[in-house]
Amino acid sequence: GMTDPLAAIELLKQEHFDLLILDFLMSPIHGDQVVEEIRKFNRDIYILLLTGHKDLAPPLETIKKLDIQGYCEKSDKFDQILLLIESGLKSVEQLRIIKDINEKLEDAYTSLREAYHGTMETLRLAVDAKDTYTAGHSDRVAYYSKLIGEKLGMSEEDLQTLYEGALFHDIGNFEQKNYNYLDNFEEDSTMKSIEILFDDGLIRKITDETKYDNMIKVAIFCHNKDGLPKNIDEKMICACNIMKDVHKLEELRMVINYPYIDNRINTYPSTLVYNEFKLFRPLKRELSDNNADNILIVMSNLFGLNYKISYSIVEEKQYIEKITNSLIYEDRKIEKFFKQIEIVLRNYIKKKTI
Repeated sequence: GMTDPLAAIELLKQEHFDLLILDFLMSPIHGDQVVEEIRKFNRDIYILLLTGHKDLAPPLETIKKLDIQGYCEKSDKFDQILLLIESGLKSVEQLRIIKDINEKLEDAYTSLREAYHGTMETLRLAVDAKDTYTAGHSDRVAYYSKLIGEKLGMSEEDLQTLYEGALFHDIGNFEQKNYNYLDNFEEDSTMKSIEILFDDGLIRKITDETKYDNMIKVAIFCHNKDGLPKNIDEKMICACNIMKDVHKLEELRMVINYPYIDNRINTYPSTLVYNEFKLFRPLKRELSDNNADNILIVMSNLFGLNYKISYSIVEEKQYIEKITNSLIYEDRKIEKFFKQIEIVLRNYIKKKTI
């Protein structure tokens, strides 16, 4: 045993003990002060407080607050103290068993969750691997969603939720043959993705947390559509706008040398599309009348981006330059026309990144 309470505190910091028998009246500090210091770094040790001065003992509220498991008044009944010590040791052993069981359960849960993640990863990769041009689409959406979220100061919990939603946003697209962003009749797979994740219960294989379910649903549903639902909070608006931006970034990237898109440009854009484009706002696919229209419609995604970091990504990846360079022009005048548009858009991006 030790008689110096300060030395005892230091020893407890360095070594492991299961049970502490502590006198109340000590110098230079009393037992309740000792316990208060110990609880700052050790919440597990079982503490039995003894006192021979009932009138000086700490109140019951203090004993509860400091999590003192046992309290006894000193007396001639030594057997009572031994009984309390024996009871304390049994409690320590039971807590150790419970802790061991919880650790094993946690390990088992982690293994199970990793197995489910593996299944989800396989299915997600199958969606992306329909051809070499779509491979990695979901990974990029998840990566850039998290990157933009970090720049906007989202919490780690929100970032993880956004990442998981983005990673599986296209899981409903498994049955589609390709990603043709310029096809007006492309099936909208967002509801199918939501059905697979939530109605079929796959999201519960990823996480047991349900409080973010609605945010994931809304973000997936909105990511490729105009506008936002009414009556959603700021956190949900942010998640939706991030996934909208990343969807637009992917449309810009995917049009470059993509085999399902006819990149032969043999005419100028239609007057309707060009006039709308000059207003610097996103264009609807339904307006398209030729291949040149298709390209302007894709480029108009720039005008719908919500965040500075999104424009920085476009600038860093040189998407606009790569798009104009990937086109096959049948007329030098048309090529010059598109190069002028490239200059205008590059200046537009530069202003957005300042």
